[in-house]
Amino acid sequence: MVNKRGSGKKGQKEQNQTRYMESFRLRTIERMSFRNIGVALSISHTQVVKDVLKAVNEIKTTQVERIEIQREIENQKLNIIEEIIFLNIESTRDADQEEAKKGWIDTYLKLSKRRSELNGIDAPQRIDTKMSFEKEIEKRYENYTDDEVIAEAIKKLDSFRPPQQIEGKRE
Repeated sequence: MVNKRGSGKKGQKEQNQTRYMESFRLRTIERMSFRNIGVALSISHTQVVKDVLKAVNEIKTTQVERIEIQREIENQKLNIIEEIIFLNIESTRDADQEEAKKGWIDTYLKLSKRRSELNGIDAPQRIDTKMSFEKEIEKRYENYTDDEVIAEAIKKLDSFRPPQQIEGKRE
């Protein structure tokens, strides 16, 4: 027996994600007002604001995941290089190869510094995305009026646009 309820939730989630991204596209690319987007998508303008903010969060989360993948790839490359360095250090046993050994050690120190920058204190802070964004939005804006929510969303969206796009007349 097929669980219709589960598949319905999955379908609804996909529809919501599509709506979030469409709201974001209409706001940022088409420059439509929240109210006009609401009319176009048959939802309230406050829901449009929430959808746009959810789309922004989804984009940020995707960027964080890409960074983590890239960091892992870089670490794997550094592991290979480190292994090659150690093999070369161990193979330089003769006294006349002492300069070569120093060169390999110097290279290792540079690699170690690079790894430190990639993963250590200098690494960008990781964002905890475990808290449900919807709950965060609801909690953050529960005491706001609709106009305050819209004003806050406009501020956040403007932070993603180049200055020349912000200066134009707003709807």
